[in-house]
Amino acid sequence: MSAPGVAETLLLAIVERGPALTVQQRQGTVCVWCPTVLRPGDGTDIRDGHTAERDWWPHACKPCYAAHLRSVATAVDWHDHLLGCAACCQHAPCSTVGTLRAAHIEARRRIGRPAVWCSECLNIMRPDELWQQYLWQSRRGTELSYRHTGTCPPP
Repeated sequence: MSAPGVAETLLLAIVERGPALTVQQRQGTVCVWCPTVLRPGDGTDIRDGHTAERDWWPHACKPCYAAHLRSVATAVDWHDHLLGCAACCQHAPCSTVGTLRAAHIEARRRIGRPAVWCSECLNIMRPDELWQQYLWQSRRGTELSYRHTGTCPPP
């Protein structure tokens, strides 16, 4: 398991910014993932002091926050396993990695995320292929993507 707060911090990576959000969503009066209106004291502050953007106060209703946090937490658990498992480090996946990956895919499905696709070859990942998460830094912060382990298969 990762250090406390890692999943909460990475949750910012999957929150839309800019014109994709309404003024109310940017102001934190409407959930960033659904149309639930948030009264003062309702919802969860996703930013929680992790960004200095003055015009962006993302909040989520409790059900959306829990579901999206679960998606990120399953990604973190999977990632941590890949780093610490001797078999997985040798590109010989153990049985646990399949369970962790399936939990992440299910958590993504529950929040309406599309199929996982490779950030290098842009193909949708099949369950029988070897692939993993890919964390990288963009201008907006940490991004969570996926890519094939090793080389991408031919088209």
